[in-house]
Amino acid sequence: PHTPSKTKMGTLFFGEPLPGDDGKNVRRQEVGFKKGIGCPTKQFLRSKLESAKWFIDAVQQRRKTMLSVMREIVSFQEAFFTYGEGYLRPLILKDIAERINMDIFTISRVVSGKYVQCDFGVYELKYFFSEGVVTDAGISVSNKKSSPSLPR
Repeated sequence: PHTPSKTKMGTLFFGEPLPGDDGKNVRRQEVGFKKGIGCPTKQFLRSKLESAKWFIDAVQQRRKTMLSVMREIVSFQEAFFTYGEGYLRPLILKDIAERINMDIFTISRVVSGKYVQCDFGVYELKYFFSEGVVTDAGISVSNKKSSPSLPR
């Protein structure tokens, strides 16, 4: 159901939430133009509205991508998030890219400069990616010594 709201420019309609929106975030808006508004003004407003829609879609896509990557990191590094430092498994960008069908460069951009807070401290997402070494027992473990990048 659309809820109209009168403005100087015409009627503003608040539409349904964007896909993935829980109803608390940004909503799409449609502007009904009054007669008497000049053609250049209408074109300007339409252009700005289209730019805003594109921006909202881009932000939603970025959010979706970031959530997908983080879910896979948490899933893959479950032992680390459950038991703490010392349980970090070897993981490379390619592993996550293959699991969520995205390009390695996309995964690299998503994790660059992003952090996650957990019970053991705050870690840069890049921290969870490392090469592995095989122990004498034949178990593959991360070659990183666990230490948070920032204190709690």
